[in-house]
Amino acid sequence: MHKEIGLISTFLFLLAACGTATPQALPTATSIASTIAPINTLSPTPIPSITPTIYTPPPTPTPVPTNAANPDFVRDNTPVPQPVEIISPDNVDKIVELARWGNGFIYTLRLSKDGSRVAVATSQGVFFYETGNYTLSGVTWFDLDDGEYAFSPSTKQLARGGGGEVTIYDSETGEVLQTIPAFEHEFIALAYSPNGALLFTSGGDINQPDATKVWDTSNWALLEFFPLNARAITFSSDGSTAAAVGLNNEITAWKVGRYENSIQFKLPDLFGEYAEFSSVGLSSDGEVVVAGTGNYMGLYGWDFSSGELIFGIDVDAVFFSIGGGKLTKPMEFSEGPGPFTVPAVAFISEEEVAITTGLGKLLVWNIKTEKLVQDVSVGKPGLAYLTGAEHLLAWGESAFEVIQVSDLRIVHWVGDFSHSPVVYKNYFSEDPYTRMNFSPGGHLLLYGSDIYDLNAGKMILTSPMEMLLRFAEDGNSVIAYSRSDRAITYTSLSDGKTIQVIPITEPPGEEFWTVDSIDNIILSPQEDLMATFDERVRIWDLGSGAFIEPIDEYAEFLKFSPRGKYLAISSGVGRTAIYATENWEPVLQYDNFVYGFAFSKDEELLAIGNRKEIFVWEIDSQEIVFQTQGNIDWGLDTLAFSPDARLLASVSWSGITLWDVQTAAPFLQLHGHTNTVNNIAFSPDGRYLVSGSQDGTVRLWGIKRE
Repeated sequence: MHKEIGLISTFLFLLAACGTATPQALPTATSIASTIAPINTLSPTPIPSITPTIYTPPPTPTPVPTNAANPDFVRDNTPVPQPVEIISPDNVDKIVELARWGNGFIYTLRLSKDGSRVAVATSQGVFFYETGNYTLSGVTWFDLDDGEYAFSPSTKQLARGGGGEVTIYDSETGEVLQTIPAFEHEFIALAYSPNGALLFTSGGDINQPDATKVWDTSNWALLEFFPLNARAITFSSDGSTAAAVGLNNEITAWKVGRYENSIQFKLPDLFGEYAEFSSVGLSSDGEVVVAGTGNYMGLYGWDFSSGELIFGIDVDAVFFSIGGGKLTKPMEFSEGPGPFTVPAVAFISEEEVAITTGLGKLLVWNIKTEKLVQDVSVGKPGLAYLTGAEHLLAWGESAFEVIQVSDLRIVHWVGDFSHSPVVYKNYFSEDPYTRMNFSPGGHLLLYGSDIYDLNAGKMILTSPMEMLLRFAEDGNSVIAYSRSDRAITYTSLSDGKTIQVIPITEPPGEEFWTVDSIDNIILSPQEDLMATFDERVRIWDLGSGAFIEPIDEYAEFLKFSPRGKYLAISSGVGRTAIYATENWEPVLQYDNFVYGFAFSKDEELLAIGNRKEIFVWEIDSQEIVFQTQGNIDWGLDTLAFSPDARLLASVSWSGITLWDVQTAAPFLQLHGHTNTVNNIAFSPDGRYLVSGSQDGTVRLWGIKRE
């Protein structure tokens, strides 16, 4: 048996974690012109214009009903309350959050000044860990919206910047201590001084005279301001010096309280117009300024007093020095976006600087000997360090690693915070794709690489090296694709053993073909067909694994209808076509932007949405039966019909919307997630609505028992 296939057989039973939503007023439905047309491949006909008949709201729309908050939703390792009612237009106003899994997306963390604990701020609150064995010592549960965050040195306060203001929380109680209206525009960065007496905030327009403000944390009085637009601010450990990465792609450093004497550092001209600074650090006395770059992985150091460049390093340990103002050895940077960056730097001694790279490396350089001391794989872009401490923390969106400074060994791993698969947004992938589906019996939920047992409130993690696709039709196994073995595998849910392996035949003339991403593969409900896409859409007979059909369509999304009668193919940016699987002929097309689509269970209706509008068609008659102003986010599961097709759920950055399919009227909008909602699905019996979000949580909604 192949090694990678065997990994799917290992199931780890982990704890899962589980808020309250507030419905708000929604945009009203409006009439929007749209066109569809049947396709005749032999003799295409002009696309006829269709005028839909849709719901028209009254001049003063009735406020959308609101539902009461549910403080009794369950979290980790707790059976989910079983709703007795199916979600329908008759009771939709009674929907509440029943369960929440996941401790959230990590915003920031900090070692306390006395070295006794680590505080971690997530979208779900603040978690405290004792530094001896890094066990959880306390949790303060409260929702934190997306924004910029910083802990005070004691970790007793948490500052959030966002929406033009700064909010100061008591991190041990969740109480709001102070709200400061700081900026009229975008908030960028904030940082406490090492003694906690000052809070620096930066935001606003470019060249705004008060872009950076300094606050007295004893009374929150504004002490000074200056025209620096910074996306990151740091301090020397003695508090004498501050440095910032500016939006103008310069490093600015200054003695605290004397910004008028600040100095600026720029990248040498030879590194091209695409290089930019991504991080900054200071030696303990503030006399050496270091900066990491993005686009090209590099590390630079300057003498604060003279302003001279004293070293430059790339990730391949090619070092150059400046002599007589001339470059003696050019750097050999690797060009590219995303991974080719240095997101964090920190001095761990007077001579050693630690950096993280976008390729998942932690590197330590001795800036005196000009040598690489060590490199380890950490996979986490953030760094946290307290001068003189034994441990360095590398952290990412859902976990952090404790690294012993003396030998760079990873001695603790703390997580997984997020039970919702969160895709790190970089230049390569700006939109998350994650599979979500229920088992036929409705008691298990697959989301990304995770499987949840709703009855027990537990999560099963399968091998992250496999692409989990869906539950098998019999409900007893889970189906995955093995990239290295180029095979479909069936794995038993009862004992984790591999039941069946189906090798996939490569397309003619493509010996090295394989599926590179879970985004690019989908199975029919009856498990008889497999569809993939790269440059074109391809179809396989899943019974034999044989290649049977190419379709000359560019695709960003593929979706089979619930009974396998149709395959929807969307380019996302200009064309969506519906093909009949009996003859692979197109039966319907829509020529416009598409961000997501969904079929009704009976295959009679097709919903399509984008940033501006949502449509529902009857496939056979090709008539629009629903058209409304609304928006959805990009993704495979951003629209979902209820099993009886009376409700349509849509998701976007603003939350979850439930629509009446008969009238196109919005019933309810659920706000509970603190970041973009990526996926939504109804359970097969219609009693549950489940959503997954970039806030690091999966939430289960339903009608609460009286």
